[in-house]
Amino acid sequence: MAGTLAAPRLRWPSLPAVLAMAAKPHRVQPSAAGKRAAVAERLLGSRAALEDLAAGPGWDLLQTFLPGQQHPGQPEDGWWFF
Repeated sequence: MAGTLAAPRLRWPSLPAVLAMAAKPHRVQPSAAGKRAAVAERLLGSRAALEDLAAGPGWDLLQTFLPGQQHPGQPEDGWWFF
């Protein structure tokens, strides 16, 4: 505990904060995909948890909802490309 009052806790700025600083004086807004990722990150508790979901077995589930994907479990005429 000695010296903890004298040493401030530093943290890295968030990605949106870094982008906003780099783009000044222009305004930075996240894309629709960025907004969805931010919501998922808040629901999961951390960005690392979101990355684990995307890289782990949950990726197969997420790929199911990507547009234009043909999945082996679907018949050839069982999907439409939008």
